Amino acid sequence: MGGSAYYRLFNGIGDDVPQVDFDEHVPLYKKLSAAIEEHLVMSCNSILVGGFAVALAQMSFPPGVGVSVDISSLPATITREDSVLFSETPGRFIVAVSPSNVSKFEEHFKHIPFAQIGRVRGDKQFVIKRNDKILINEHIEKLDAAWRGMHV
Repeated sequence: MGGSAYYRLFNGIGDDVPQVDFDEHVPLYKKLSAAIEEHLVMSCNSILVGGFAVALAQMSFPPGVGVSVDISSLPATITREDSVLFSETPGRFIVAVSPSNVSKFEEHFKHIPFAQIGRVRGDKQFVIKRNDKILINEHIEKLDAAWRGMHV
């Protein structure tokens, strides 16, 4: 969380700034690039400034679709929910995959940690939960307006 936008909200900096691990990340980047070239990916966003929750919301804004995600399905140990939602650790992506390509996508990434954590909704509600606990439940247009207001 060091150096993250989340820490800055609380006047903190943190001394554990995330680093790119080239040995770990380059194979992931190559696999992701190949999956995109093979048209297995509908949409993709890297997790950068603001972290996971912000990257997921950004993916929802242009098409104006809601999402429902459960972070308990992530391939990681969760000690703090805010850390999962707002950390800016490199080497992570959110990828939307058509249901018809899920098995091909899973086969393509079988040796790289990933998880199916959610789905696109038929409405405009943005929901992130951990098991049965709702962490975020907001209309996507309200989130989009708040995001645009911060970046004017």
